[in-house]
Amino acid sequence: MSMSLNINYIASRFHFQILFVDNDNFSSHIAECIIQNIIEYNDALCTLFPESATIQSNTQLTLDGREADGASQYSRTSDITKLCSTLGLSYCTTTDEFISPYFDLSLLDKYDLIISMNEDVQSKIVRSLSNTEGMNGYEQKCRLLTEFISMDFCGVNNEADGGVDKESSSDTESTAFMNMIPSELLDRVEPYYAKLTNEKNKSTDTDDTDDTDTSTQSSKTFQLTDSDMNEPRMILSNNGAMVPNPIGFHPTISSLIVACTGLTKFCLDTMDRQFDVAFQKLLNLHFKELSDLDYTLEEADAQIRRGGQGVSGYFSPEQRMERIERHMTKLRLTLDE
Repeated sequence: MSMSLNINYIASRFHFQILFVDNDNFSSHIAECIIQNIIEYNDALCTLFPESATIQSNTQLTLDGREADGASQYSRTSDITKLCSTLGLSYCTTTDEFISPYFDLSLLDKYDLIISMNEDVQSKIVRSLSNTEGMNGYEQKCRLLTEFISMDFCGVNNEADGGVDKESSSDTESTAFMNMIPSELLDRVEPYYAKLTNEKNKSTDTDDTDDTDTSTQSSKTFQLTDSDMNEPRMILSNNGAMVPNPIGFHPTISSLIVACTGLTKFCLDTMDRQFDVAFQKLLNLHFKELSDLDYTLEEADAQIRRGGQGVSGYFSPEQRMERIERHMTKLRLTLDE
C-alpha cells in the first residue's frame, strides 16, 4: 500500500466511532448521512457509528452549549433534508437536535477517527494538536476524508499474491468495492469512478498535481450549496456529445460517496485484521504442545471460547473452526520438523 494508517484499535471492541468535522456546519452532516446509508447497506449498523461536528465560528450551538437562533437552525436542517432527498438517502439527520456541536480537542479520546472535510479543517486541527501539551500521537487518527478515495489506502488495490494476475485481482477488488455502494448512490458514482480513483492513485505517487484533477478539486469543494444541486448532471462537450458534468455538485458528491465507501471499507478491514491477529494470539497461547494436537476441533473451539470470548465471539463457528484447523495443521508440521 502506498499509504498507511495505524489505528490503536483494541480487539474485543465490536464498534468503531467516527467523527466528521467541517467548517460550514453542513458538509459533515451530508457525509454522516451518506456513510450511514453505506453502513446500513453493508449490515454494519451495530459496528460503525458516525457523527458530525464543526469548527465554524458561528456554529448553531455556542461554545457553552446554548442554542443559537432557531430560524437559522431550521434553515440549516431544511437544507440537509433537501440534499438527502435529492440523493435518495433513507437516513438523514433532520431534527434540530442533530445540529453539529462545536469541535474541540476533548473529543479526540471519544472517537477512533477524526475525519476532516477539507484541508483548512485538517490544518487547524493539526495545528491545535501541536500547540497543546499532551497531544502527541493524536495526529494519526486525524485524517482528510479525500485520503480514503485512494484505492491503495482503503485496501482495494492490494498487491496480488503469487501467480495471481495483478490486473485481474485489481478488477475483482474494484468490483467488490463498487458492490459496497447502495444502488441509489451508485448511479451518481459510475460516470466519475474510473477518472476519480485513477487520478487520486496517481496523486499519491507524485507531487505533480494537475489543477483540473477531480480529486484535487474535491478536497477543496466538499462544502455544498443549494444552487449546486440544480446543476445538470450531463452536459454537451465541444463536439456535441453528452458527457458527465466535470465540475460542481455532481463530481463532488461522487467523490464524497467514494470517500465514505473507502472509509467504511477501511474501518471494517481494520476490525477484521485486528480480530484475526488477536484470535491467532489465542491459538498460539492455548495450542503449542504436541499433546494439544489431541484436541478435536470442537474441544479446541470450546477452550478458545472460554479463554477469550470477547475475541472469539467476533467470528462465526465456521470461521473459528477454519482458523483452528489451519493452526493445528501448521503446529503439526512445525513439531514434526
